[in-house]
Amino acid sequence: MNITNPIKIDFKSKSLDFGVDMDNKGKLIHLGIDYLLEKGTPVYSASSGKVITGFRSSYNPYSFGSFVIIKSKEYYFIYAHLGKRYVTEGHEIQKGDLIGRTGNTGYSYNPSLHFSIMKDDFYINPDLIIEK
Repeated sequence: MNITNPIKIDFKSKSLDFGVDMDNKGKLIHLGIDYLLEKGTPVYSASSGKVITGFRSSYNPYSFGSFVIIKSKEYYFIYAHLGKRYVTEGHEIQKGDLIGRTGNTGYSYNPSLHFSIMKDDFYINPDLIIEK
């Protein structure tokens, strides 16, 4: 399965990589990639699939804020800290479809996209499977 980057522009930096120890105690490991982007940057689906949820979570120290989860044949894709969502539960999505725009919702310090991939209940480093 080919998986593309959900961001189609050259991004300035990642604010957090996969596997970073966020509390310096080994108890809070970052299970995705945070792309540091301007607010309103378009976010595209990395793969085809079905939207299984999309809503705004209440604020807490681990909150995704406004987010979307898309299930493909093999993976779950999580797009979080969105400022806008253009899809809702049940939508069938094609790879490359515009699904939202970046924001600063939930537990984030700057406008960004948190992007996670899960397979068989385990998080996978997106950098290992995104097409280059």
